[in-house]
Amino acid sequence: MVLIPSTVIVLVALAQPLHAQSPLVHTPIVDLGYARYQGFYNTTSKVSQFRGIRYAAPPTGSQRWQAPQPPAQTSELQIADNHPLFCLQTTVFPSSNTNPYRNIVNGLPQPANPEVKRPVYDPSRESEDCLFLNVYYPGRVPPIVPLPVIVWIHGGALNNGGISKFNGATLVEDSGLATIVVTIQYRLGIYGFLSSQKIKDGGVLNAGLLDQQFAFQWVRNNIRKFGGNPSMVTIWGESAGAESVLLHAIANGGNTNPPLFRGAMISSVPILSQYPYNHAIPEAAYNSVVHQLGCQSSTDTLACLRAADIPSLQSANNNLTESCFRGTYIALPVTDGTFLTQRPSEAFKKGQVNKVKMLAFANANETQFADPFMDPGSLAKETFPLFGDAEAAEVSQLYSGLGDTTRTIGILVSELTFVCPTLKVMTAFKSHKGVFAIPPASHSLDLGYYFRGYRAITYHNVQFQRAFTHAFTNFAMTLDPNFPLRLTGITPWWNPYDLGKTEMVFNKTEDGRPSIKTIQTHSALLRRCQFWNSDRILALTVQ
Repeated sequence: MVLIPSTVIVLVALAQPLHAQSPLVHTPIVDLGYARYQGFYNTTSKVSQFRGIRYAAPPTGSQRWQAPQPPAQTSELQIADNHPLFCLQTTVFPSSNTNPYRNIVNGLPQPANPEVKRPVYDPSRESEDCLFLNVYYPGRVPPIVPLPVIVWIHGGALNNGGISKFNGATLVEDSGLATIVVTIQYRLGIYGFLSSQKIKDGGVLNAGLLDQQFAFQWVRNNIRKFGGNPSMVTIWGESAGAESVLLHAIANGGNTNPPLFRGAMISSVPILSQYPYNHAIPEAAYNSVVHQLGCQSSTDTLACLRAADIPSLQSANNNLTESCFRGTYIALPVTDGTFLTQRPSEAFKKGQVNKVKMLAFANANETQFADPFMDPGSLAKETFPLFGDAEAAEVSQLYSGLGDTTRTIGILVSELTFVCPTLKVMTAFKSHKGVFAIPPASHSLDLGYYFRGYRAITYHNVQFQRAFTHAFTNFAMTLDPNFPLRLTGITPWWNPYDLGKTEMVFNKTEDGRPSIKTIQTHSALLRRCQFWNSDRILALTVQ
C-alpha cells in the first residue's frame, strides 16, 4: 500500500470538476480569518473567480445609516460560486417636468409628499444585506508574485446597479493574466445617501461611500491571499462609479491615511450637486421619506425609519426618485464635514486632493439624458434649483447657433453633465484624457468593450479592442496608459492633457479600420466649459 499525504489528497479533490464535462474546477480555500472561501477556476479562460465574498456585516435594522462593520465569524466553508443579490435600488427613473426643490430655495413650501405606493420589492433580485464583492485572479492557485489590483465601482446614478453584470475575468484576460480584479457593491438610494441633521446626529452620512472605502480597506488587508499587491491598487468606475472614484480622490481633505489606492480611473464622470448635509434640499428629501413612512409624529424619526419594513422603504425610495426632475436625483453624496469636507470644485481650487495618478475617459455622444422639448435656459434652470432667470438667459445665449433644439439640448446636457466636469478634473490631476467615439458613442456603450458580455458591442476589431482596453490595464499596472507591454502597432504616444490639451480619440474609419489618434480640445467647447467651471456657476450648481 502506498501512503499518500493528506495535503495531496486535498489538492486532488480541489482540482475535480464542479460538474461532469465542466471547464470549472474548485480553487484552493482562502482563509480570511472571519470565514473560509472557495471559488472556481475556469480552465478555458485561465481565471479563478470568487463570487459573493462578504466584506461587511449586514447594514440592516439598527445598522441602517450606520458605518459598515466587520463581518461576523463563521466556521462553515463558503462556496463562492454565486453573484450576490443587488443592493436595494430604485426601479423607476426621475420623471417630473419641473424640479420640485426649486420651491425650497425660493422660500415656498417644500414639495408635496408622493402618495403612490408601489409593490416594488423583489427579494429574489435585491436585498438590504448586500455588502459583498467578487475577486478574480489568474490561474487556479493565487499568483506567488503579487500583482496590481483593479477595484471596480459600478455606476447607476448611485441608485441602481450591481456587480453581477460585470465579469472581471475579462479584464484579467485582457491584462495578459497580469492583474487581480475586485468588483464591489455598496448601499444605494436612500439606504446609502439619505441625508439630514437627524442622520448626522444618530448615524453616518454618505453610507454608500463609506461602504466603498470599507471595501478598499478589505482589499488592503486581504488581497495578498488572492495574489494581489495592496500597494498597487487602482480604483475605477463608470458614471456614478466614476463620481465615487473622484470623491475618494478628494476624501478626508485630500489626506486619506493610510492611502488605499495609488491610481484612479474615471469613465464618463459627472460632478453632481453636493449640498451640505443639512441644507434645505436634502432635509426636504429626508422629511418626504419620514412622512411616507408615517414617522412624522415620532419623537425619533430616524429610529422609526430603522424599524420600517423593506416594502415601505422601497415605496418611498421609488417615489422620491420618480418625483425628481428628469435626469436628476436627490439621494446623492453630501458635504458631511468628515469624509467629504468640501465640494469637488473647492478641493480642486485649494489643491486638497489625495496624491494619486488619474486616467479620465468620456464618451463622444452622451446625450440620452437630454429633453428635446425644453429650451437650454429652462433645462438649466430646472436642473439646478439655485439658478435664476439671469443664469438661464446666459445659458440660452451660450448655446445659441448650435443647430436644432434636439442637437442643442444634447450638447448642453452632455457638456454640463460629463464633458466639462471631466475637463475640470484635468485642472486638479496631471491626467491623460481619452474619448470613446465608436458610433453612437452614447453613455455606457464603452462598458461592453472592457467587460465583454455586459452589452452588445457595435465594432468587432481585435486591434481596437486591445488598444482601448489596454489603456486601462496598462495604467493599472504602471500608472501610464502608454506602457508598451502589449504594443498594438496603432496607438500613438499619449501625452497628459495639460501638455497642449491633448485627447486620445478611440474611433474607427468609414471603411471599418481602427482610428486612434490625438486631437486638441476644440476652442468653442473650452469657452462653454469655462462658463460651467467658473467659480460663480460652480457655487450655484453646488459642485
